[in-house]
Amino acid sequence: MATVSNNIPSIRHRFVARAETLKQDHAFSANIERARRAWNRRYPAFPLPPYGQLPEPYQTINGCCVPPTFSRVKLADQEKGIRSRSDTAPTWDRWERLVLQFCAYGWPLKWSYHNWCGGGDHPAKIFVSACLIWGPASVPPHLIVVGGVLPSPLPYDPNDPDSHPNAIFWQACASRLADALRYVADMGQPISHEWVDRIAALANREAALAHKEVMANFREDTAHWVIPVYPGFSTKDRNELARWVKLTADVRFGDDPVRQHATELAAMGWTAARIAAALGKSDDTVRRWLKKAA
Repeated sequence: MATVSNNIPSIRHRFVARAETLKQDHAFSANIERARRAWNRRYPAFPLPPYGQLPEPYQTINGCCVPPTFSRVKLADQEKGIRSRSDTAPTWDRWERLVLQFCAYGWPLKWSYHNWCGGGDHPAKIFVSACLIWGPASVPPHLIVVGGVLPSPLPYDPNDPDSHPNAIFWQACASRLADALRYVADMGQPISHEWVDRIAALANREAALAHKEVMANFREDTAHWVIPVYPGFSTKDRNELARWVKLTADVRFGDDPVRQHATELAAMGWTAARIAAALGKSDDTVRRWLKKAA
């Protein structure tokens, strides 16, 4: 059986090493400069400043650094409870797309730089956005997101595809559309473009409410947790992930969720041996738990 060396860089360490390389890469720096000039021409109200030193502490919004003039607008909106303004939303979307485009360019999937953060995010998002604002020379490579591959909760049962929030959205949408079509068929009414637009909007609103209700009832302590696995997974990744799995379990469920059951059964008069047999634990473990609880 093949063995894996402990010296193989972990997935996050590869991203950090790549960031260090890009800091010295003339093509990367030239592309950053071109993107900065294009941004300043397109969005003169939110210009990128001349290159300078990365501030300490630096500020992020939605996981990335933001041009200072734009950051002030976004933070002021957040203080007022405004999530998105029609006059700035396109600019924000363009900034995020620009950052993610550079992430995909700098850490290409074809070289097995797998994005463990999911859609709309990226491990290099802070590093890249800081490079765009202050220049690659002043941005340390360790700004790659900390944590590496982590266990994450699913808001649905993986054994039941119909429980997926998106599936529930489209089921509700299709159901509302089907009801409306049956109604006009029974009544013999004509279908106009206006009717289609009105019913589609209504179906979308009802589906959004169904999706929102599912997510509102989502609880991490009862969720199915998954551990993502990517090509190039090393023993360092395994060890880091094991630590995070233990930490996540401790935070979400306590150091051992079975311990509470043992305490409850002991209060009902059960012996340690009987509790151990019922819970699948050793007698010594149960006795230790009960001794600490006494």
